[in-house]
Amino acid sequence: MKWFSKLFSTLPKRLATATAIALAVLIPATTMAADVSIEGTMGVANKTAGDTTYSKSINAKYNDVVKVEVYYHNRELPDSGKIAQNLRVKINIPSTPGTAQTQTATISGDNTNTVTATTSVTLDRADAYLQYLPGSAVWRHNTGTNDAPNWVDTVISDGVVTSGTGVVLENEKPCYNFSATVTVLARVMVPGVSVDKYVRAKGSTEWVRSMAGQPGQTVQYQIAYKNTGNTTQSDVAFRDQLPAGVTYVPGSAKLKNTNFPNGTAISDSIVASNGVIVGTYLPGGAGYVMFEAVLPTVDKLACGSNLLRNLAFVQPKGMNYYYNTADVTVNKTCTTPTPVYSCDDLTVTKGDNRTVTATVKYTAKDGATYKNTTLVWGDSKQDVITGTTGTHTYAADGTYTVKANMLFSVNGVDKAPAVNAACSKTVTFSTTSKTPSVKIEKMVEKSVVNVNEEFKYTVRVTNDGEVDLTNVKVHDTPADASNIKLVSANGVGSISGNTWSYTIPSLKVGESKSFTLTAKVTAYTEGNLVNTACVNAPEVNPENPAKDDDCSSVPVTVKKPVTPVYSCDALTLTAGANRTLTAKVDYTGKDGAKLKMVTYNWGDGATPLVTDKTTATHTYGSDGTFSVSLKLLFSVNGTDKYAAENQSCVKSVTFTTPTPPTQKPDSPQVLPDTGAGSVIGLFGLVSVLSALAYRLFLSRKPAR
Repeated sequence: MKWFSKLFSTLPKRLATATAIALAVLIPATTMAADVSIEGTMGVANKTAGDTTYSKSINAKYNDVVKVEVYYHNRELPDSGKIAQNLRVKINIPSTPGTAQTQTATISGDNTNTVTATTSVTLDRADAYLQYLPGSAVWRHNTGTNDAPNWVDTVISDGVVTSGTGVVLENEKPCYNFSATVTVLARVMVPGVSVDKYVRAKGSTEWVRSMAGQPGQTVQYQIAYKNTGNTTQSDVAFRDQLPAGVTYVPGSAKLKNTNFPNGTAISDSIVASNGVIVGTYLPGGAGYVMFEAVLPTVDKLACGSNLLRNLAFVQPKGMNYYYNTADVTVNKTCTTPTPVYSCDDLTVTKGDNRTVTATVKYTAKDGATYKNTTLVWGDSKQDVITGTTGTHTYAADGTYTVKANMLFSVNGVDKAPAVNAACSKTVTFSTTSKTPSVKIEKMVEKSVVNVNEEFKYTVRVTNDGEVDLTNVKVHDTPADASNIKLVSANGVGSISGNTWSYTIPSLKVGESKSFTLTAKVTAYTEGNLVNTACVNAPEVNPENPAKDDDCSSVPVTVKKPVTPVYSCDALTLTAGANRTLTAKVDYTGKDGAKLKMVTYNWGDGATPLVTDKTTATHTYGSDGTFSVSLKLLFSVNGTDKYAAENQSCVKSVTFTTPTPPTQKPDSPQVLPDTGAGSVIGLFGLVSVLSALAYRLFLSRKPAR
């Protein structure tokens, strides 16, 4: 029994205790099944009293919390391969009042015996009972291996207590290191609070504890509370826990009691973790909360029957909470898909010494699962594999037909797929000499490159012969006139003197190795630039081991570089009012040249204006003649360069202000200045006119 002692030294303390109880008490009561034998037991501890071990029977009083543990184990030998399929645990905690309370556990599997275990709790009051605490079910199990266990605690469904059949936990492996426990909590309750939970379809007038619903239907829930004790219960809190997928309708919660006989709206917190306080109630007092919720839509439901269990909690101040449930069952009809199963392909790979490896591919879905394949080798021998790969060695040369005969489980029934020619292959072995051969292929990622632009070559070496090769030498040397320079071999091999070389230690039949070389063309060279890679394998040409066995070349061409053009072409000056000047520049920038900045020198000592604009304005402070000049900065293939000076981009501008005439305020009006000759002419004209007038006067005297 050394293994038995070793078992208890490796189990966690709690599991070891439970195991001891199981072996001491319940193993004789188990019923052996035909396939897998399981054992199990049950223990209970008063958590509130601080119990550290589980017993078959304990005492508890009002408000104590007790912890029930169920232990189970697959008794088969570790190397038997017998697994307990769909192992299920159900714990029954009766809620009928009484001092003697018995808890029952049932452990079973699809291919196992059924084990029943019990514990008992003695209560201190005849009206007391045990109430399961929702969310307290914990499954402790090993997610690791037999040699390296990893114990994990997982919260499981309340259905382990609340459902009629319990909860399926696992397919349990044999050996004590895969033992497991399920623990649940229950509290000792006494009368004083009555809680009922009801449900109905919206529009219905009848409240029920369970109903059949439709996907997406709106239902109404009711929590009915009553103070059945003999003292006042204050700050009574209501809380409702909706089933997964059921959605609360905001603003629908209402409270009815003696203060609000027609109902009053309450907070949506009724479905939150803190709930809603609905008042203080005298003995015999009652309150009702109703709200609406929407059932899950079809896409949120599982196929078949979906049980949506609603939990209602009521907790007066200073007391524990009480709860009850209401159920809605929603059915979803699903079409069962047609199982698909087939043998899709068989690959047969030859190795050394007449050894072959067979690999199968298959399809199994919609109710079909792959079981195994019988590989018929064609030499009166066969192997059954549960995986997808098998190997075989033939005793003699010859031609053999390898077949893959698959077996699937189709909805629980073993079936063979239809015959597929792709799952039958022929292989031939002969003692004729094998021919060694190697080939090399060279490729380039782009056939047209720029000067100094890095690009990549791919060199692939393949053993296309019938003999494994060793110490295969590969080298690549660009022609001197090509101006191709090897930059990098990406960490494989070495580059020396613009030659890349590498030795492949081993290259098996059919195997390929690929290498990437980075190169660039350092100067423009016209035409196709050829670069050649070669390979030499000692086994291919042993008579001339220095001769390359295969070479491969790939050409590239270089784009002819374009000379950037950039210049300042013209400067246009436009004078405005108040000595304002607008300057506009015309320029050329192409083939890799782009204007970056313009410097305007206004010629008046002002700070030159530097801008990326081709038009600028300046105002001079005084008259004068000014020389305006420009400097244009270009980005030429990423380098800043100034355009050459150009007299077309240097212009002069003159500003003068005219002087207006001056006149004293009391001076006689000044005639226009017509010159000295004009003054003399006017004087002569007056003299002539006076003489003519005098002669006319004399000629008009009367006769004496």
